[in-house]
Parts: sequence; C-alpha cells; structure tokens
Amino acid sequence: MTTTELPEWLPDGRDMEAIRAGIDWDAIRVPAAVAQQVLEILGERTGACIEDVWGETVYWLVPAGTAVDWTAPASQALGVACWVTIPGPSADGGQRWLRSIRKHGVLTGPRLLAEALASCAAGVDR
Repeated sequence: MTTTELPEWLPDGRDMEAIRAGIDWDAIRVPAAVAQQVLEILGERTGACIEDVWGETVYWLVPAGTAVDWTAPASQALGVACWVTIPGPSADGGQRWLRSIRKHGVLTGPRLLAEALASCAAGVDR
C-alpha cells in the first residue's frame, strides 16, 4: 500500500476542525456496528474513514456531490449544508481515523460503499 499525500484542508497533527462538506468531499455517516461489517466487506478497497467514538458512528468521505442522490440503507449523506469534524492525521481521541488517510487515501468509491451497505442490510457477506 502506498502513502498518500495529505490534503490542504486536513488539520495538523492531533488537531480537529469542523469542515464544510460538499466542497472537497461529501461524507456518509454510518452507525459503528454496521460500519464494522462494511469494513469487512470493503477490505482494502475502502478509503480512509473517521470514527466518532462518542457518537458511535463512522464517516466515509466520498466525492463531492454524492450526497444529492444517496439512497443506501443504514446511512446518512452529508453534503453542502453540513459540517463534519475532521481529525488531524495523528488524532487519537474521540474523533480519529479508523482507516488511515495516509495509507487508504481520502475518498471511498460511492458505488462500492453503497453496495457494501446494501449487503449489510440484506445480511449478505461478500
């Protein structure tokens, strides 16, 4: 796996910052219990994702504009009118990278993520 160059909008070190979705990316929020199943299905095909320990949710970043037509089960799309707390690459508190932005890249393919969510809803493993 290769190391990805970090984007300009990413906070430094352990810092966290609320960043508006819909510009560089949209976010897909998934309950933590479902997210673990999604990660098993996606394996190395996942992009980086953010774990919110307090909210028991995981956020995947997908291409900007994805939220407009998002219909996958067990998830909520966050686009232009939404803000997401983004941790710096070394953050390890309540908001942290569950899959490293350095190793997995920024974005997850929306079709892959939607298919994995649909598989989870149907009780199917891929």
